[in-house]
Amino acid sequence: MKIYFDGCAKTLGVAIKPHDHKRYATLLCNKLGAEEYNIARGGGSNRRLVRNLLEHDLSKYDLFVIQMSKRERFEWYNKIRGEWRNVCINNYGVPHIGLEKDYSSGKKEHFTYYYDNVYSDEMGIMDEKICFTAMKSLLQNKKHVIIFMGNHECSVPVDFSYIKGKNYHKKFDEKAHEKIYNDIIGHLS
Repeated sequence: MKIYFDGCAKTLGVAIKPHDHKRYATLLCNKLGAEEYNIARGGGSNRRLVRNLLEHDLSKYDLFVIQMSKRERFEWYNKIRGEWRNVCINNYGVPHIGLEKDYSSGKKEHFTYYYDNVYSDEMGIMDEKICFTAMKSLLQNKKHVIIFMGNHECSVPVDFSYIKGKNYHKKFDEKAHEKIYNDIIGHLS
């Protein structure tokens, strides 16, 4: 059995490293005797989740666990580096563009303008709905669990929703991972 995981830093288990064997993905694979295929990425967006599903041969996996993320995140393709880069807002409301340290290309100013003058919650909610619908369509004949983790109410009917300050506190610790693991195991039973 092989399980496909995708999401942001929470699914990657960043907050509990170096004890990544306690993240929910690894706990689930250990319980089910499955191989873990985890392509989660810190700052990952819902659009990235859909793109990854489109770029993979889904027939190679027996179960999909997809963690939707904050709706204001997205990604852009860096032609120079030949890779997709994350765009998200940091804790201070400033755009964080992938892992780049050189902003001389004007990208930071571009995305600051985008978040200040173009992006709206209505736009984010619609994008969340579009991404969810695409994922459900791609996974319609496959065993899957779609969960949400973020700082707002999710606008789509995910299987489980974990909201900062409601279901977990500031850090997404081992206790939160154990709860998700138990919720998924219960859902699959």
